[in-house]
Amino acid sequence: MESISLRLKFFLQYKELNTTAFCRRMRYKSCEKIARLFRSRNAKPSADILADIARHFTELNIRWLITGEGEMLSNGGEMVAVFRITRTHSEWEMERICKPVPGMLINFIENMPDEN
Repeated sequence: MESISLRLKFFLQYKELNTTAFCRRMRYKSCEKIARLFRSRNAKPSADILADIARHFTELNIRWLITGEGEMLSNGGEMVAVFRITRTHSEWEMERICKPVPGMLINFIENMPDEN
């Protein structure tokens, strides 16, 4: 199963952005917190980073980034196929991921199994 950082790399390749350009788009003063994701195999982005990505890249399907389920891009509610990477989740879990309540996204990220 691909990691969040690998899915983020797919998205950056699609957007033709390197890490520095990506960080500039998100208005980060330093690239360190994004570069950390690419250095460590099991690194997971914080909820703040995920929120920033969702805010600055509205075409990205954040559910796909977090779980690997669905399509990489969303277009006005319709999913556009670019990369299809699947992961096993029940429908109930997917609903929770799509509509997180305060703290749920952080719990989901912290409790994700380590990917080998």
